[in-house]
Amino acid sequence: MAGKVRAKLPDIERFNKHVDFNGPTHPTQPELGRCHVWTGYIKPSGYGTFWDGEKKKRAHRWRYEYAYGLVPDDHDVDHTCCNRACVNPKHLQAVSKAAHREAGRNRNRPRKPYPQRGVIPALARVVSVVTPWSMGKPISRIVDETGLSVSYVERMVSAANSDPEMVRSIEMAD
Repeated sequence: MAGKVRAKLPDIERFNKHVDFNGPTHPTQPELGRCHVWTGYIKPSGYGTFWDGEKKKRAHRWRYEYAYGLVPDDHDVDHTCCNRACVNPKHLQAVSKAAHREAGRNRNRPRKPYPQRGVIPALARVVSVVTPWSMGKPISRIVDETGLSVSYVERMVSAANSDPEMVRSIEMAD
């Protein structure tokens, strides 16, 4: 007995199922229209991700490449609208990595609280793991939200399991 064969949607149609085309207007160039806001999975960093059939890609990069072609190796895709969830190709441009870093420094947008792994002070790192875990949050979600490695989070949870007083003292410190 033959099973039903489901027609595979073209990538752009599948992509557009995760886009809200009525986002905010471009803040500095209204003639470029509204942001097309990614409504699929968005990482804690604010960037959307899209499965292109082979691997996960940042949604805005996939959309740029669909519209304009591949991004050169020494370039990044910059959001001229400063909206990391935006996938409107009119709001995206390929710029050198150095220019992208400089543009990011000059934009007035909030900084992530912990810009890289390993910079969270020790006590804050323990609190960022043990407190959500004690409230039932899964390890995978804690890893995504903190940027800490899975092995580090598992070691912290294991230590908290063996010393429940540690969890109580952290909760009392909050």
